[in-house]
Amino acid sequence: MTRCPVGLLCLLVAACETGPNFGAPVTVVAGHAANPTVAVDPRGGVYVAWVQTEPDSTTNAYVARAPRGGGFERPVRLNDRPGEVMLATQNPAQVQVGGDGTVYVAWVSDRAPPASRHSDVSVRLVRSTDGGRSFSAPVTLAVDLGRRWPANMYYDLASAGDGSLYVSWLDLHYYSDSLAARASRHAADSTPVPEDRVDLRVARSTDGGRTFTQSLILDSSSCICCRTAIAAGPDGNPHVLWRHVFPGSVRDFYAASSYDRGRTFSAPVRVHDDGWVLDGCPDIGPDIVVDQRNVVHAAWYTGAPSRQGLWYAPSRDGGAHFDGPVALLTDRYVPPSEVKLASLGARAWIVWEDRRTAPGQIRFVQAGRRRSVSLGVGEFPTIAAGGDRLAVAWVAKSAVRVRVAEMKTGPR
Repeated sequence: MTRCPVGLLCLLVAACETGPNFGAPVTVVAGHAANPTVAVDPRGGVYVAWVQTEPDSTTNAYVARAPRGGGFERPVRLNDRPGEVMLATQNPAQVQVGGDGTVYVAWVSDRAPPASRHSDVSVRLVRSTDGGRSFSAPVTLAVDLGRRWPANMYYDLASAGDGSLYVSWLDLHYYSDSLAARASRHAADSTPVPEDRVDLRVARSTDGGRTFTQSLILDSSSCICCRTAIAAGPDGNPHVLWRHVFPGSVRDFYAASSYDRGRTFSAPVRVHDDGWVLDGCPDIGPDIVVDQRNVVHAAWYTGAPSRQGLWYAPSRDGGAHFDGPVALLTDRYVPPSEVKLASLGARAWIVWEDRRTAPGQIRFVQAGRRRSVSLGVGEFPTIAAGGDRLAVAWVAKSAVRVRVAEMKTGPR
């Protein structure tokens, strides 16, 4: 048997650790764009959604599609009320593709609806059954509590193999009602409300996003400005990850899982005891995905002095327990940054923004591997997988860029 030279062996090991070979960056929109998300359909078509600032300073939600083998088509504006879309990193325009190819895009509206004097901060959703060429009228996710100031945001979407669509979000109506009551001493409803109550809600749709079940409250002490994360496994069950406020203003992460398709959820499980004490919201949400083996993958940022940085931990028992976290990026001072996940087959992939330099680097690695690579310069990366393709999108000087890799599914 011929033995492999040591130098060649090192090169082969390095190549295995760096992962897939991405194509060159493609610019989807050249400027005035923010908060992108990306999705890949079962045939390998790539979708990118983002929030666009218009010449009149209003903001709208757009999506663009690149079919396999083709470039990005003309963007489609999604919101029916011009200028209603919230521009905030924790409330991006989110695109998701179901197993049947249905394309879903959601955003947060912060404009008053017609004939209303009050703001309507709500999650709104559209769907497409023709590959993103046309979209339905928006559906608003509402919580009818008889309140004058709806405030539903910090949401996430997850599609399941059985056609279900799950949405997680924070219901801040107690907080917004408290602000309104303090602003008007003569308010008709002067009943005291708990301004520190923040409800994490989850709802399920079984008809393609047309209607949703009555939402379940999983937590009422959620961190007020951190995006929630939800993912569905191959068995169709959803898993939720969010930042919880523990006693003493400790802001670590809880996870909860459903084993009956979203009808009920397990008691929350603390992913790790980071012990980050903070008197305020860090505005940095987590991410979660589930691979083909039903391994649940979680990733997050903590500012805890002894652990400051980005971390990753898997759960091999369906979200009941998480392994000890693995450091993705730690330093004496790691600026706050989100980390995002995608899964394909039995593997998971991770991207994040390394903000220790200016401009930041978009880092990429396979979960469980040590050596990350840079995909480019920019900020706010996002990642998705579908079919046999992997796509990463990010912002570079207000332009949205995408890189796509062809993949082979299966254990590695």
